[in-house]
Amino acid sequence: MSVSDYGVLVQLSEADEGRMRMSELAERLLLSPSGLTRRLDGLVRAGLVDRARCPTDRRGAFAVLTAAGRIRLQEAAPDHVAQVRRHFVDRLTRAQLEALVDALRKVTDSPPCSEGPQER
Repeated sequence: MSVSDYGVLVQLSEADEGRMRMSELAERLLLSPSGLTRRLDGLVRAGLVDRARCPTDRRGAFAVLTAAGRIRLQEAAPDHVAQVRRHFVDRLTRAQLEALVDALRKVTDSPPCSEGPQER
């Protein structure tokens, strides 16, 4: 499974009822609507994701994680974790990992910025 497909399945698995509006999913994955459509086509063919119409908005659609998609995600997760460890975590020292955690906390704990980058 590609990292991109894995990312789609992870996002859907974390969403309420395993479903997410296509526009929100595209935004979270940093994809254009057409890019998400192409990405989902293969997942739908594989039976891992379904598309569903939004009952309250005729223009809206949902991507929905299927039972087979949830199983495939569970099967892929250990390999994904091992790959992240091998290609990222294991290449950094403990001090580097701690510095990274500290830096990322500052980013995630900060309120969203409505302006461009600030000069230091």
